[in-house]
Amino acid sequence: MADSRQIHARFVGWWGVVCGGWLQIRPSGQTTSHRKETRMLSSHASTARSREFGLGLRAAISHAQFNGRGIAELLGWDPSKISNLMHGKVTASPTDLALLLGICRVTPAERDRLLALADNMFSGSWLQRHEAGMPAPAVVDHLAIAEMLVSWHNHVMPLFLQTPAYMRALIAASPRVTAAELENCMQAQAKVREHPRWIDIAGSYYLHESALRLPVGGSEVHAEQIHHLLQMAVRPKVQIRVVPAAHGAHAGVCGSFTWLTFETYAPLVYVERENSTLVLEGEAALDYRSTIRALHESSMDERESRVFVAQLGEELSADDHTGIRTEQRRRYERAQDWA
Repeated sequence: MADSRQIHARFVGWWGVVCGGWLQIRPSGQTTSHRKETRMLSSHASTARSREFGLGLRAAISHAQFNGRGIAELLGWDPSKISNLMHGKVTASPTDLALLLGICRVTPAERDRLLALADNMFSGSWLQRHEAGMPAPAVVDHLAIAEMLVSWHNHVMPLFLQTPAYMRALIAASPRVTAAELENCMQAQAKVREHPRWIDIAGSYYLHESALRLPVGGSEVHAEQIHHLLQMAVRPKVQIRVVPAAHGAHAGVCGSFTWLTFETYAPLVYVERENSTLVLEGEAALDYRSTIRALHESSMDERESRVFVAQLGEELSADDHTGIRTEQRRRYERAQDWA
């Protein structure tokens, strides 16, 4: 019985005939294009979209039980071509991609996703659609490799500072998330928030006073969230700064955003909406530097912010209707001491 590589090689030959002369299959199994391969490949600085394509391609090759060199040998390609594709540095013709994905036997849905990513993957900004209540895959992948995070939120707490109860209340408030979908959304967001890499990311969180005062989930959940915020504020790599409502108009009135920097990639900014996320790169991302500087200037410093959060916690504790349990009160008092 022919082994899998022979079967794949026959598939390559069959597909070359179907492609009507785009490729020539040599008897040895080597594949050449009518145009020189070096002319087909154009190296670029990777983008979020091209890196997402590369991650998907690596997963497909691994699932097919190949490595880069092995599949390059089967296709008759230079191994560097496969390597550059897997790292999102180059693109290839639709025919080459169809050959590669066919050999990897990806599902039709994954094939369509990867081909869509490969189309204009060096164009810069990228709107990624996703289910309501779920994190954008591109954001999840880039948070896992980020070196620094700067986040601005003017209405609610950012994901990394949320308690589980607060997170649940936010997701449940969406009219697009059904009761049956709630747990899946919770698990997906918790997986991002609890990723081990987050401990190593230096995070600066700018919050408007409105985000602190909004009673998401009711008074008890709100109070728990505020004392949790105080606990997070004393972590060595976490910086929390509050923009007071008394400041009036500020640089962040147009909406929330998150800035990410990396060791080897250019910075990017992502803007989240309920069922889509806009990823900005290049000059569009760099423009946010001035917004971050302005937010820094209009916010309280770290100590002032901790005192403000502690005072808000006192207000909530003093309300007899908060329903805060005795143990929660003790934990809050300890957090207040840290401020």
